[in-house]
Amino acid sequence: MSSHGPFWTLPSTFLTGSAAAGGFGLVNSVANVGGFAGPYLMGLLRGSSGSYRSGLLVLSGVSLAGTLLALRLRRATVLVAVRPAAVTGVPS
Repeated sequence: MSSHGPFWTLPSTFLTGSAAAGGFGLVNSVANVGGFAGPYLMGLLRGSSGSYRSGLLVLSGVSLAGTLLALRLRRATVLVAVRPAAVTGVPS
């Protein structure tokens, strides 16, 4: 449950305005798909192997992959152009 806080703050860290709203929508969609696929996959693997081990290994691998992906994200650096004084009208 400790991953929920950082997970929900990622869109606002990298996006602003209406893009942030779309980011929250994407997070919600991924959560809904995960809410269906996780238990389904666990049941499927439990039925085929007779043990919960394979399902837990797959789900932990997916969590690890998500963690590595989140660690690779970097905040975009905004470059600000420096304008000469003659262009801006401010004396030097």
